[in-house]
Amino acid sequence: MQNVKIPQNVKVEDKLIGPFSIKQLILVGIGGGFSYTLFATIQKSVGMVPAAAHAVIWWPGILSFAFALVRINDISLFRYCLLILETLSKPRKRIFQARQGLIINIQTRAALDRDEKVKAKAKAKADLLPTEAAKPPIRLEDLSTILDAEGKRKEFALSVDPLETPVDSVRSSISV
Repeated sequence: MQNVKIPQNVKVEDKLIGPFSIKQLILVGIGGGFSYTLFATIQKSVGMVPAAAHAVIWWPGILSFAFALVRINDISLFRYCLLILETLSKPRKRIFQARQGLIINIQTRAALDRDEKVKAKAKAKADLLPTEAAKPPIRLEDLSTILDAEGKRKEFALSVDPLETPVDSVRSSISV
């Protein structure tokens, strides 16, 4: 078996031009392009750009350059700013407290509708006349009669699917 070299620095971005990666070039390009667009529009409309306007115009380019290239403790400036915001928003001292747990009771509309239908059926059964509601239960003798007759009695006959066709034509002529 041959030895295979496994890359160690997989999180390092590939350098495109000199020490700059594609992400850094895009950030600098967008910020510089925005600043240049501001400069060109002001110069076209006013003629000569005042020094105070230069300070405002070139800030997007300077910030994008800083976010792309400045690293603090091997962390990009953008991520460093996000970590500072996270530190400011979270409490400095954390206290452990046991939680009671979450109680989740999810009911869908279909389940609620089904429950209402079941309740309506139960109410309809209760509202039936006593003669309709109180049918005599099937006794053991009736069950044994049905089994002895092999399902031939009309009142206990099983329903047959009309779409079902017999496989053998000889069997279809024999009636049960």
